Amino acid sequence: MSKKAVLIFTVLSLIFLTAVSLSAAQVLREGSRGAEVENLQEKLHQTGYEVNIDGVFGPETREALIDFQAQENLTADGVFGPKTSDALTQAVAELQQETTTTYTVQSGDTLSRIASKFDSEIDEIMRLNNLSDYMIYPGDELEIPSEGASNEVAQAEEEQPEVLEYDIQRGDSLSQIASRHGVEVDDIREKNNISGDRITAGETLKIPVSGSAARSPGRTSSSENLKWPVQGNITSGFGNRVHPVTRNRDFHTGIDISAGYGEQVKAAGSGRVVHSGWMGGYGHTVVIDHGNNKETLYAHNSELYVREGQRVSRGEVIAAVGNSGVATGSHLHFEVIIGGEHQNPKNYLP
Repeated sequence: MSKKAVLIFTVLSLIFLTAVSLSAAQVLREGSRGAEVENLQEKLHQTGYEVNIDGVFGPETREALIDFQAQENLTADGVFGPKTSDALTQAVAELQQETTTTYTVQSGDTLSRIASKFDSEIDEIMRLNNLSDYMIYPGDELEIPSEGASNEVAQAEEEQPEVLEYDIQRGDSLSQIASRHGVEVDDIREKNNISGDRITAGETLKIPVSGSAARSPGRTSSSENLKWPVQGNITSGFGNRVHPVTRNRDFHTGIDISAGYGEQVKAAGSGRVVHSGWMGGYGHTVVIDHGNNKETLYAHNSELYVREGQRVSRGEVIAAVGNSGVATGSHLHFEVIIGGEHQNPKNYLP
C-alpha cells in the first residue's frame, strides 16, 4: 500500500472514530450520570414529568423518557439520543412560548418576591432562565411562568388568619407591638393567655394577623439579630474568592459554615418559608422571608423539613446539612438578603 493510501486511510479512520465518539457522547441511558443527565431531567420536569433532578439516570428518569418518546412517536426505548434530544428541546420551547411572560427586574426585586408576584416558584424561574444562583440585577429580563391554578390556592390562603411570632425587645409595650402589626391589644392578650400589659424582653409573643399582614414585607416577626443556623467554623467568608469547584474568581454571596452531614439546620429568625426545594447550584435550599425586606437562604442541604408558605419560628429545625448542588463537601451555605441586596451574614449574627 502506498504512503498516500495509508495517509488517506488514517485520516478516514480518525474521522470515523471522531464521529462515533461524538455520537456516543450524545447518548444517555440508565446508569449515566452528570450535568447532561441533570439537564435532561430539568427538561423532562419542564414538560410535566415528576423526576428528581439529581444528575443520576435511574429507573424514574427512564420511565419518564419512555413515556415522552411514546407521546412523540419515537422509539420508546428509554435511551436519550439526538432525535429524542431535538424533540424534547422543541417541546420545552413550545411550552415556554405558551406559558411564560417576560419580566424586567426592578430595584429591590428578589427571586422570591418575583415568584410570589406571579404565583410561581423560584426553581421554575431559575430553570426557565438557566440561572445557577440566586443573584439577579435591575434591568435583567426574566421569563416567568404565567399565572395558573395556583392563584386560587394563593387567594384562599390569603383569606386565612395567620399567627406570627415576635421576639419582645427592651422598651416594647403591648400597645406598640399591636400598633406595629395592625392588631388589637386584646387579641394579643387572648392569643397568649395573658392579662394586663406586662411583658418581658426576650420572650416570644404570638401575633394573630391576617394572611396579607403576615406576608407584608413591612412587618417583622423576628428580632433584628439572627441566630446561627448551625454551629461550626466559617470555611469561606463573604466577598471575593476563588471558587473551590470551578477555580474561577467570583463573589461569594454568603458564608460557608462547616457542619457534619445530617446535622440540624435551624431558622435564623422567625418568618415565612418562600422557597423549599431544588435551586440549581445551591442544591436543596430553603429561603425564609422575615419581613422588613429581610430574607435568609440555607443551601446544599441533604433534606428539607419545611414547605413553602409555612410559618417557622426562630431556632426551628428546617433542614439537614448536606452537599447537594455544587459543593465540595458537607457544609451549610448561609445568606442574608436585605432589600434584594446580599449582605455579610456576620453583621447580623451574635
